[in-house]
Amino acid sequence: MKVIKISLHVSILCAVLFFLISFIPIINLALTENKITKLPLTNYYFAKIETGEKDFDVFKEYMERNGWIITSDSGNTHIFEKDGDQIEIIQTQVKTLFIDGNINYHYLERRF
Repeated sequence: MKVIKISLHVSILCAVLFFLISFIPIINLALTENKITKLPLTNYYFAKIETGEKDFDVFKEYMERNGWIITSDSGNTHIFEKDGDQIEIIQTQVKTLFIDGNINYHYLERRF
C-alpha cells in the first residue's frame, strides 16, 4: 500500500511539473515579439499570428531564421534539414494560440 501511495504522489508531482513547464513558453509567446515557441517535452509548437498570416508560414519563417532549410514539402508533411540533421513536422503540430494579440478561443474550445 505504501508503494502505491508513493507512486501516486510521484505521478501527481510529475503532472504538476509538466503543467507548469508548459506555461513558460506560452507566457514567452504572449509577452514577447516571438511568433513561435515549442512546447517542452513534445513535438508541438504554438504560433502567434496576425490577420492574414497562416501559422505554418510563420513557422517556416521561424525555422529558416534558425538555419533550417526545407528539403521536402509534400502536403501536410514538411522535412527541414540543418547540419545533417532532419526534422519532420506535420502541419497539425503547429497550433495557433494567439491571433492579433488575443487568445485563440476557437482552438481552446476544440481542445477542452
